[in-house]
Amino acid sequence: MHYQDDYIYPPDVAYRATLSKYDLGLIEGLDFYDNWQDSEKGVGVAFLEFANLTSNKGLEIQMCWLDFINYVIGSGHTVMPTKAGKLIGGYWLKENATRSNINVEEVFLFICDIDGKPGEPQPPTLEEMKARFQSQLSGIYGCKVLGYTTYSHSLQNPRYRLIFPLARAVAPSEYEALWLGFNAVLGGILDPATKDISRMHYLPSCPAEKLSIASWFSANQSGLWPMVNPEPLIVAGNALITPQKSAKSYISTTHETPREKARVQEMLNHISADCNYKTYRDVVWSLLSTGWACAEQLAENWCRTAPHRFDDANFINVVNSYEPNKANPITLGTLTFFARKGGFNG
Repeated sequence: MHYQDDYIYPPDVAYRATLSKYDLGLIEGLDFYDNWQDSEKGVGVAFLEFANLTSNKGLEIQMCWLDFINYVIGSGHTVMPTKAGKLIGGYWLKENATRSNINVEEVFLFICDIDGKPGEPQPPTLEEMKARFQSQLSGIYGCKVLGYTTYSHSLQNPRYRLIFPLARAVAPSEYEALWLGFNAVLGGILDPATKDISRMHYLPSCPAEKLSIASWFSANQSGLWPMVNPEPLIVAGNALITPQKSAKSYISTTHETPREKARVQEMLNHISADCNYKTYRDVVWSLLSTGWACAEQLAENWCRTAPHRFDDANFINVVNSYEPNKANPITLGTLTFFARKGGFNG
């Protein structure tokens, strides 16, 4: 599936016209942005505020992007003898749930940590990163961002945080791919120790002796809809994930004979692989229900008849998600149903 190359999310009629109904259905919240105004007040963010590091529940907050910048940076870094104070998470938790990865409901901000470590190649400095957002203005570098140095920052080991508003809420199942996509675009500089989805991040602070080197910046505040479109990042991240093919065993419900395989292939010829996700999934699962040794290959061959839609990682995930022993499973009858809708009379 192909999305726009630009990471800026344009919710206009022209953009909609480039997408199929299936693609539109996958892009959550598109209509929500139709009513937003082209102004700073029109770019909203949501996040959790935590009172301290031991907090397991956060306060849900919503505000516009300009107010968020003021909330985070205020009048500058707070001088503290130790790393302490309020923290934020760019997500909301399930209702009445405590903070944990499994309790994250949606992600609204992508917050990334860049931590230079002694004895290792150093990442770009915050000033160098600021220059990228001021000069490149393409991809994520054309989007809104807030950056600030963190408590342990030093000139020898740059350490800072970048916060991006996302154009739509990201589901927990998408977050790993989103993190990998961001990391790839930024040149592999994100700290892998900070990739957990429920991580909290301290607001800007520093020890007194480092106040002179503490800094922050915000960029692209006047651009049109410059929120990060997560779609291409998730697609890029998924390409870096290599799930293993399923090792499940299936109980054969139909004999794997040349005649039966030919009949199934004929049915597949009447079903377009350029279809909605549910049809695609159910066709794959119905083939797997046969228990044939060739079932997975038949499914992959059919999926590839729509090459512009095929994604290997997604296909493997669909195969791995098939449960042959669940109640009322998908069977070969589902394949027959879709084939007859396509004109099959066998």
